[in-house]
Amino acid sequence: MSLSTAEDLPVPPTTATTNTLVDHVLEIHPSPLEATQHEVDDDERTALLGGDGVSRGREREESLSRRSKLPWWKRPSPGWIMVPIFIFTMLNGAAVSVELEILSQVACRTVPVQEMPFIPPPPLSTLPFSSLTASSSLGSVEPVTAQDLPPLPSIPFRHFLGFRIAAPPDDEWASRCRKSPAAQKRTTEFMTKIMMIGGILAAASTGFWGGLSDRRGRVPLLAMATIGELFLAFGMILLVTYPEYLGMSFSYVGTALSGLLGGQMASIIVSSAYLSDCTSGGSRAQIFSLFEAVQYIGVAIGPILGSVAFRYTGLVLGPYYAIAVCRIFYLLLLLFVVPESLSLSQRYDERRRAKEAAVEGERARLIDEERWRKAGQSVAWQKTLRVLKKPLEALAPLAVVLPRKADSKREEEDRPLLAPRRTNSGREWNLTLVAIAFALYMIVPGITPVKIVYARGKFGWGPEETGYWITYASLCKLIMLLGILPFCIRALRKPPPSPTRARPLGEEGLITEEQESWDKEAAHLKLLADSIFDMGLARCSIILTLIAYLIMTLPTPHSLAPFLVGTLFVGLSAAATPALQSLALALSSPRDAGKVLASLSVFSTLAVQLVGPPVFGGVYVSVVDWWPELMFGVAAVWVALSIVPTFGVRLADEEVDEEEQRRRE
Repeated sequence: MSLSTAEDLPVPPTTATTNTLVDHVLEIHPSPLEATQHEVDDDERTALLGGDGVSRGREREESLSRRSKLPWWKRPSPGWIMVPIFIFTMLNGAAVSVELEILSQVACRTVPVQEMPFIPPPPLSTLPFSSLTASSSLGSVEPVTAQDLPPLPSIPFRHFLGFRIAAPPDDEWASRCRKSPAAQKRTTEFMTKIMMIGGILAAASTGFWGGLSDRRGRVPLLAMATIGELFLAFGMILLVTYPEYLGMSFSYVGTALSGLLGGQMASIIVSSAYLSDCTSGGSRAQIFSLFEAVQYIGVAIGPILGSVAFRYTGLVLGPYYAIAVCRIFYLLLLLFVVPESLSLSQRYDERRRAKEAAVEGERARLIDEERWRKAGQSVAWQKTLRVLKKPLEALAPLAVVLPRKADSKREEEDRPLLAPRRTNSGREWNLTLVAIAFALYMIVPGITPVKIVYARGKFGWGPEETGYWITYASLCKLIMLLGILPFCIRALRKPPPSPTRARPLGEEGLITEEQESWDKEAAHLKLLADSIFDMGLARCSIILTLIAYLIMTLPTPHSLAPFLVGTLFVGLSAAATPALQSLALALSSPRDAGKVLASLSVFSTLAVQLVGPPVFGGVYVSVVDWWPELMFGVAAVWVALSIVPTFGVRLADEEVDEEEQRRRE
């Protein structure tokens, strides 16, 4: 399901662990959507210290050097990813409003006639090749005889490839269907189920497909993800074209197949890995910045293009046919043209490591079984527990944000960059509190699909108006991130304090221990000042989000102003996500940077796709009859809860032990 807008896209953080949001906005920055490129950065850091990282880093540079001499059609390059990603994000944006119209009309036909006191949809018998027509297979529709129905109005039909739309979105029945509370309930329930099915399966399978891409190559996995997206497009086309044969539940099939193949999540992650493979470390920041920009621009302009196209053509299935054609063409390119970014030696090395890990796992399994037998435990029961725990391995990255015991004996790379907050138990809670705030805040974007259903019912929006609103929301966020935020940072950020003593002078070309100590102290003071700024920015942005949803909660009948003003404030709060991510990096150790980003990615996926939609969808279904805006009040409460953990974060302790002080000096 492609029900995502710019509100659903968290801004990825930087790869450098010492970079804060200031560097993220004012400079060209990378956009890691997963820990893939951080693993590459770890290899590059290891290469400076010797060991296997040296050979891997040298092999990577030699591979890039060899590829630069190949013809462009045989050379892995970012262009093989950038252009398709832009096209697909644009087409997906164009399809969002149409998809909701389709789901709304399909859901409408499952509502019993007693709950729909207006003109019923055209009967199936009059439309032999129609789409979105009434059918008992679509749900528990009460039987109605011809004598029970009022006279049907004349409905203008639009033709497209031989298929006819039974109820055009500008039809009176379609308009009343959007505004019907019963139909809105069914639409919300239907949409929530689809998103949860796709989200659960994608979250469970993405890790497998990502690891497989390291062993078998990026291109085969991109092809698999493309096939998954094709299932979605063809599923919607078939549902609209033959509802009398397939039924409402058929939409779950395409969503499930796409989720099993990783869906959009796997496509983005493997695409990020491909970009990382075919670019050098010096240019990777620019490439990932462009990758992020391409996605946001596609999401911003896609809906308005879809609205304009719908106005002049009336083709409801047009975006899906375009998606299907482009996906098939890209699949052929992946199978026969697009070059692989991983060399054979790199893939063989990953397979060897995977086999070694499998052997170690088998050895550990045998040892465990022997231990269970000696202890008199049931081996079969322990095996069952192991199988049941397997799905929880997807949550393994979350362990890095749990509070840790303070240990002054840890190595430099294992210590947090900033002084941790410790309780009487001697544990470090700063990173945990930031992660809690991030997880709570990321639940709120899950309201977006339900918000669109609300607007369609409240204001009678069709696909065209919905597309305009999605573009408006996306542009508000882009203007904030690319215009207002950089200006505010330049205007409000104070220069970091310098060490109290002057930098010692040394011999030319040499760095003394005193100079190195001064440089470390200056870097720490800069990081502390920037992190304090990030904290303030995160809190201000969360407060703007709170104001936005409080405005939307106002019960103003038929007034569009609160909804549009609230959307504007949500866009202005776009800095909250990158600020919290940047703060989390500053509170983690350099060695754990990739793991922290991976954990935040898991939090984001679970919150946006699995927690947010059912929470807000359930509230909306419960209150749509008497106060639908109460859904925004619940969102405001959730936003208020997300700011509470930030007040427990202490970026610097008043009393720092001597070991910590020596480390800074």
